Amino acid sequence: PPGRPPAGGSRGEALKQFGLHAALVVGVTALALAFPCASLAAAKAKSAVAVAGPIPFLPFTHNQILRAVNLGSLPAWFSMVLLPRWRHTKTITLAVAVAYSLLYATLACVLFSESVLSLDLKTLTTAEGVTKVFSDSTAVLAGWAHFIVFDLFTARFFLQDSARVGIPHLAVVPCILGCMFLGPVGLLTYVLVKKIYRTIRDKEGGAVKTYSF
Repeated sequence: PPGRPPAGGSRGEALKQFGLHAALVVGVTALALAFPCASLAAAKAKSAVAVAGPIPFLPFTHNQILRAVNLGSLPAWFSMVLLPRWRHTKTITLAVAVAYSLLYATLACVLFSESVLSLDLKTLTTAEGVTKVFSDSTAVLAGWAHFIVFDLFTARFFLQDSARVGIPHLAVVPCILGCMFLGPVGLLTYVLVKKIYRTIRDKEGGAVKTYSF
């Protein structure tokens, strides 16, 4: 019928889109798995002396896990900066946050079992007590996983909220990077960017371009 696109062209475009999405999924997945695995394998190969790790059932040291944690979070950050509208970005960021939350819960159990952490609030209400807790390498590793999870989820909120109110992604990128490297500074930056955007929008009027995340 007139005005109807050829079936072959539509099918070809669908296959092209599918191929693009599949390539991106494979690439990001490979990046997510290759970095931590390569890091752990290389670090383990270089270890001439067996060193006890923080998790009894895993043969990896604190430094090996820390290196893998840092590298393993990169796909989530890259996808938020470079692929904000990609439908898999939401899944990748959630998966990394959940995985690191499980790591944190495991390390917390180890800390409680070794009496590094306790339910005594006095330990965490003085500078001396907090310093004593973080003098332990396992506590530092747990704290680092804690930071990454909440920084990542805060940046993830930036994408969700900016998509809802229509803030251009280029204006949100500095907020994401600020959250990645400086935590709360990224949040303050996003609050400022959102305030400025709303002020400009209210003055100029016009339609707001939004997208789903």
